[in-house]
Amino acid sequence: VCPPDMTIECVSDMVEGIPTVTTSCDLGYNVFFAIPDLVGPTINCPGNEYFILYSVEDECGRTASCQQKFTIANDPPSIVCPADETVECYDDIHVGIPTIMVSCDLDYNITTSGPHLISGYDYCYDAMYEIEYTVTDVCGRSASCTQKFTIYNDPPTIVCPIDATVECVDDIMVGTPIITVPCGYNSTQTSVGPTFVSGLEGCNDAVYKIVYSVTDECGRTASCTQMFTIENDGPTIV
Repeated sequence: VCPPDMTIECVSDMVEGIPTVTTSCDLGYNVFFAIPDLVGPTINCPGNEYFILYSVEDECGRTASCQQKFTIANDPPSIVCPADETVECYDDIHVGIPTIMVSCDLDYNITTSGPHLISGYDYCYDAMYEIEYTVTDVCGRSASCTQKFTIYNDPPTIVCPIDATVECVDDIMVGTPIITVPCGYNSTQTSVGPTFVSGLEGCNDAVYKIVYSVTDECGRTASCTQMFTIENDGPTIV
């Protein structure tokens, strides 16, 4: 009588047992067993059945045999994504290395999908993206997880040309401000002025201003003001 059938996790757990043998007249006997030669990438897939064949031969040369069945049952793969991240720019989003667990050292492959925008405006501050990681073992079982990335960066900045003293209103010229925008965003620069601020228009000590503004493609703006003071001599007469 063979040992009872068993459910095992891996082929490596399949070991021969001790069959129950009876012989007539307490005749001597020998027990033999045959374990199949199991190779291939899918031998540890669930539902596979394997057998150990036990044989007994008494000293009269008579034989009997039975077989013990082993059924593979194990867990599908599991995957844990890298931690969510906050990045400055879209180009900083990168595929990481997930943590994978598979039963019985089964072969597997990992695929990724993304990054996909899931909220906010593409490339802009507070936009959220995700990368999906999927592991599939050779038995066809799969598991997935997602890693999220949030864009966080500063709005544009603008630094005006230095204030200036000019002789006449016509000497007031639009200058070139220093502009910085994150992540190579496109930007639009505008200026308003010169606009009269104080004093008597066109006269000595009159003050004018030009307001410079920059707007990035995400709609964020920054402004600065350059001041101009009129300084000229009074009339002369000879």
